[in-house]
Amino acid sequence: MKKNIVKVLAIILVVALSAVMFTACVPGGVDKAKEKMTEKGYTCAGSEKSGEGIVGSFTAVKGLINGEYLIAVFYDSAKTAKADFDEMKGDADKKDYEIKRSGKVLYYGTKQALKDFAGF
Repeated sequence: MKKNIVKVLAIILVVALSAVMFTACVPGGVDKAKEKMTEKGYTCAGSEKSGEGIVGSFTAVKGLINGEYLIAVFYDSAKTAKADFDEMKGDADKKDYEIKRSGKVLYYGTKQALKDFAGF
């Protein structure tokens, strides 16, 4: 009986710690990405929790005339990110930017900015 109680408590502890860890990591993703782009010479501005299903977003710009730019949106679920990606990718073919998605992150901008952002 004691072994079962210990097992149940261990599972509860693992679930609770995982929930705290994953919740804490979400805003850090936006901050880490902004920090990386700043290190690469971009000027970044953004916000946290800027819409339904959106955890945060930011814009990165490098150079004023014919410069590089990127807009990154961090979603609370990959499903929501994919839905917006599917909606926007048709427009990207007609514009001067590219769009990509990685898990819960949707990002679009110039080719070089996408390369600089990849793997944040």
